[in-house]
Amino acid sequence: MNKTITKWTDSDKQKLGELVKQYTIKNRTNWIQIAQIMKRTPNQCKTYYQVVLNQFNSKNCNTQWSAQKLVQLVTCVAIYGKKWELIRKLEFQDCSAEQLRQRYLLFQSKKQFRTEIANRILNCEQLHPEDFTQKAIDFFKYLYKIYFKCEKPIKNMDEIITLKIMNLNDEQIDVKLLIFKIYNSLPQQYKIQCDEQ
Repeated sequence: MNKTITKWTDSDKQKLGELVKQYTIKNRTNWIQIAQIMKRTPNQCKTYYQVVLNQFNSKNCNTQWSAQKLVQLVTCVAIYGKKWELIRKLEFQDCSAEQLRQRYLLFQSKKQFRTEIANRILNCEQLHPEDFTQKAIDFFKYLYKIYFKCEKPIKNMDEIITLKIMNLNDEQIDVKLLIFKIYNSLPQQYKIQCDEQ
Protein backbone atom coordinates (compact mmCIF):
# COMPACT_ATOMS: atom_id res chain seq x y z
CA MET A 1 0.00 0.00 0.00
CA ASN A 2 1.67 3.21 -1.15
CA LYS A 3 -0.09 6.21 0.36
CA THR A 4 0.83 9.79 -0.44
CA ILE A 5 2.39 11.45 2.60
CA THR A 6 0.31 14.40 3.77
CA LYS A 7 0.66 16.55 6.86
CA TRP A 8 -1.04 15.27 9.99
CA THR A 9 -3.81 17.66 11.04
CA ASP A 10 -5.06 18.09 14.61
CA SER A 11 -8.19 16.10 13.74
CA ASP A 12 -5.98 13.34 12.27
CA LYS A 13 -4.03 13.17 15.53
CA GLN A 14 -7.20 12.96 17.60
CA LYS A 15 -8.71 10.35 15.28
CA LEU A 16 -5.52 8.25 15.36
CA GLY A 17 -5.50 8.27 19.16
CA GLU A 18 -9.15 7.15 19.25
CA LEU A 19 -8.55 4.39 16.68
CA VAL A 20 -5.55 3.06 18.60
CA LYS A 21 -7.71 2.72 21.72
CA GLN A 22 -10.48 1.07 19.69
CA TYR A 23 -8.24 -1.38 17.82
CA THR A 24 -5.87 -2.36 20.64
CA ILE A 25 -6.76 -5.65 22.31
CA LYS A 26 -4.49 -7.32 24.88
CA ASN A 27 -1.67 -4.85 24.10
CA ARG A 28 -1.79 -5.69 20.38
CA THR A 29 -2.74 -2.90 17.98
CA ASN A 30 -4.26 -3.64 14.56
CA TRP A 31 -2.26 -1.11 12.54
CA ILE A 32 -3.54 -2.52 9.22
CA GLN A 33 -7.16 -1.75 10.13
CA ILE A 34 -6.20 1.68 11.49
CA ALA A 35 -4.19 2.46 8.33
CA GLN A 36 -7.16 1.65 6.09
CA ILE A 37 -9.36 4.08 8.01
CA MET A 38 -6.64 6.77 8.16
CA LYS A 39 -5.78 6.26 4.45
CA ARG A 40 -2.11 5.87 5.31
CA THR A 41 0.31 2.96 5.58
CA PRO A 42 0.43 0.88 8.78
CA ASN A 43 4.03 2.03 9.31
CA GLN A 44 3.09 5.71 8.97
CA CYS A 45 0.35 5.32 11.58
CA LYS A 46 2.46 3.27 13.98
CA THR A 47 5.50 5.54 13.71
CA TYR A 48 3.48 8.74 14.11
CA TYR A 49 1.64 7.37 17.12
CA GLN A 50 4.71 5.96 18.85
CA VAL A 51 7.15 8.76 18.10
CA VAL A 52 5.32 12.01 17.41
CA LEU A 53 2.40 11.49 19.76
CA ASN A 54 4.84 9.98 22.24
CA GLN A 55 2.60 7.05 23.08
CA PHE A 56 5.36 4.48 23.55
CA ASN A 57 6.00 1.89 26.26
CA SER A 58 8.22 4.12 28.41
CA LYS A 59 5.98 6.40 30.47
CA ASN A 60 8.62 9.08 31.13
CA CYS A 61 9.39 9.36 27.42
CA ASN A 62 5.86 10.50 26.67
CA THR A 63 6.53 14.20 27.16
CA GLN A 64 7.08 16.45 24.14
CA TRP A 65 10.67 16.33 22.94
CA SER A 66 12.39 19.68 23.41
CA ALA A 67 14.97 20.99 20.96
CA GLN A 68 17.58 20.53 23.71
CA LYS A 69 16.67 16.85 24.09
CA LEU A 70 16.84 16.35 20.33
CA VAL A 71 20.23 18.08 20.23
CA GLN A 72 21.35 15.63 22.91
CA LEU A 73 20.17 12.68 20.78
CA VAL A 74 21.82 14.00 17.61
CA THR A 75 25.06 14.63 19.50
CA CYS A 76 25.00 11.09 20.91
CA VAL A 77 24.55 9.63 17.42
CA ALA A 78 27.42 11.80 16.18
CA ILE A 79 29.66 10.45 18.93
CA TYR A 80 28.53 6.83 19.35
CA GLY A 81 26.94 6.05 15.99
CA LYS A 82 23.53 4.42 15.74
CA LYS A 83 24.05 2.23 18.79
CA TRP A 84 20.58 2.81 20.18
CA GLU A 85 20.82 0.53 23.19
CA LEU A 86 24.13 2.13 24.22
CA ILE A 87 22.70 5.64 23.80
CA ARG A 88 19.63 4.61 25.79
CA LYS A 89 21.76 3.29 28.66
CA LEU A 90 24.05 6.32 28.72
CA GLU A 91 21.65 9.22 28.19
CA PHE A 92 17.99 8.19 27.75
CA GLN A 93 17.16 5.57 30.39
CA ASP A 94 13.48 6.54 30.31
CA CYS A 95 13.16 5.77 26.59
CA SER A 96 13.38 2.58 24.58
CA ALA A 97 16.06 1.97 21.96
CA GLU A 98 13.35 1.72 19.28
CA GLN A 99 11.86 5.07 20.23
CA LEU A 100 15.27 6.71 19.97
CA ARG A 101 15.79 5.13 16.55
CA GLN A 102 12.38 6.27 15.31
CA ARG A 103 12.86 9.77 16.73
CA TYR A 104 16.19 10.08 14.93
CA LEU A 105 14.69 8.80 11.64
CA LEU A 106 11.96 11.42 11.96
CA PHE A 107 14.60 14.08 12.58
CA GLN A 108 16.54 13.00 9.47
CA SER A 109 13.41 13.13 7.33
CA LYS A 110 12.91 16.85 7.99
CA LYS A 111 15.66 18.77 6.21
CA GLN A 112 14.73 22.20 7.58
CA PHE A 113 14.41 20.92 11.13
CA ARG A 114 17.70 19.04 10.74
CA THR A 115 19.45 22.27 9.75
CA GLU A 116 17.89 24.12 12.70
CA ILE A 117 19.15 21.50 15.15
CA ALA A 118 22.57 21.51 13.50
CA ASN A 119 22.70 25.26 14.05
CA ARG A 120 21.70 24.81 17.69
CA ILE A 121 24.52 22.34 18.14
CA LEU A 122 26.97 24.70 16.46
CA ASN A 123 25.84 27.60 18.63
CA CYS A 124 25.45 25.88 21.98
CA GLU A 125 27.54 22.77 22.41
CA GLN A 126 30.98 22.87 23.98
CA LEU A 127 33.80 20.35 24.05
CA HIS A 128 36.09 19.84 27.04
CA PRO A 129 39.81 19.08 26.62
CA GLU A 130 39.30 15.42 27.57
CA ASP A 131 36.93 15.08 24.61
CA PHE A 132 39.53 16.26 22.10
CA THR A 133 40.00 12.76 20.78
CA GLN A 134 38.29 10.64 18.19
CA LYS A 135 34.96 11.90 19.57
CA ALA A 136 35.81 15.45 18.57
CA ILE A 137 36.93 14.29 15.14
CA ASP A 138 33.77 12.26 14.59
CA PHE A 139 31.64 15.12 15.88
CA PHE A 140 33.21 17.61 13.49
CA LYS A 141 32.94 15.27 10.51
CA TYR A 142 29.27 14.72 11.28
CA LEU A 143 28.53 18.42 11.68
CA TYR A 144 30.50 19.25 8.55
CA LYS A 145 28.36 16.82 6.61
CA ILE A 146 25.00 18.14 7.80
CA TYR A 147 25.92 21.81 8.20
CA PHE A 148 27.59 22.21 4.83
CA LYS A 149 25.25 19.63 3.24
CA CYS A 150 28.26 17.82 1.89
CA GLU A 151 28.55 14.04 1.54
CA LYS A 152 32.01 14.08 -0.08
CA PRO A 153 34.78 12.65 2.10
CA ILE A 154 37.61 14.98 3.03
CA LYS A 155 41.10 13.58 2.61
CA ASN A 156 43.29 13.74 5.74
CA MET A 157 40.35 15.14 7.75
CA ASP A 158 41.39 13.27 10.93
CA GLU A 159 44.96 14.57 10.76
CA ILE A 160 43.89 18.15 10.05
CA ILE A 161 41.43 18.21 12.96
CA THR A 162 43.81 16.51 15.39
CA LEU A 163 46.55 19.02 14.57
CA LYS A 164 44.12 21.92 15.00
CA ILE A 165 42.85 20.57 18.33
CA MET A 166 46.40 20.10 19.64
CA ASN A 167 47.07 23.79 18.97
CA LEU A 168 44.11 24.92 21.10
CA ASN A 169 44.88 25.41 24.78
CA ASP A 170 41.57 26.85 25.98
CA GLU A 171 39.87 25.14 28.90
CA GLN A 172 36.60 25.02 26.99
CA ILE A 173 36.21 25.38 23.26
CA ASP A 174 33.06 26.61 21.59
CA VAL A 175 32.24 24.09 18.89
CA LYS A 176 31.09 26.70 16.39
CA LEU A 177 34.41 28.52 16.74
CA LEU A 178 36.32 25.25 16.55
CA ILE A 179 34.47 24.13 13.44
CA PHE A 180 34.99 27.36 11.56
CA LYS A 181 38.63 27.55 12.63
CA ILE A 182 39.13 24.07 11.25
CA TYR A 183 37.01 24.78 8.18
CA ASN A 184 38.97 27.94 7.40
CA SER A 185 42.23 26.05 7.78
CA LEU A 186 41.23 23.42 5.22
CA PRO A 187 42.86 23.50 1.79
CA GLN A 188 40.66 25.29 -0.75
CA GLN A 189 39.65 22.09 -2.56
CA TYR A 190 37.88 20.88 0.60
CA LYS A 191 35.83 24.05 1.01
CA ILE A 192 32.96 22.75 -1.04
CA GLN A 193 29.60 24.41 -0.69
CA CYS A 194 27.45 21.48 -1.73
CA ASP A 195 23.99 22.01 -3.12
CA GLU A 196 21.07 20.88 -1.02
CA GLN A 197 20.14 17.35 -1.87
